[in-house]
Amino acid sequence: LLATLTHGFPQFPTSPMSTQQPAIVKP
Repeated sequence: LLATLTHGFPQFPTSPMSTQQPAIVKP
């Protein structure tokens, strides 16, 4: 699932889930 989210959000690099989750959750 994380890989899919990262693909949809190329702006966010492979960072820790703690940092990616809040960033992806926001529009």
